[in-house]
Amino acid sequence: MNVSTNTRPDVRVEHLFSGGDPRTNEDWLLLDVHTLMLHEHNRLCGILKKQKLHWDDEQLYQTPLVTTNGKPMTVSVEMAIVYRFHEFIIPSFPIKNQNNETSWEKNLFDTNFNALAPSMSV
Repeated sequence: MNVSTNTRPDVRVEHLFSGGDPRTNEDWLLLDVHTLMLHEHNRLCGILKKQKLHWDDEQLYQTPLVTTNGKPMTVSVEMAIVYRFHEFIIPSFPIKNQNNETSWEKNLFDTNFNALAPSMSV
């Protein structure tokens, strides 16, 4: 895999997900958001392909990127909801411990939530 990845030192590269962002494998929550965005992009491409028969592959690919990237407020709301309520959906992955302190693994890079912080503030 020729994509740079940020993950634990003991993880084998062939066990990681391939993504366009090196942070893809840092956190399962970030991986989920990337997966949702990819599925939404592909869904929009499918709709456009049926409606715009004369468009080439590049135009079909680029148009949903502009559409999905042009909705930062929607994305930030979705991410805020996932961050705040994911414990109810998947209780085995708590973000906070019993003392209501944010729990995180020191072996992982802490860049993902720092990088996403501006988009998560609603």
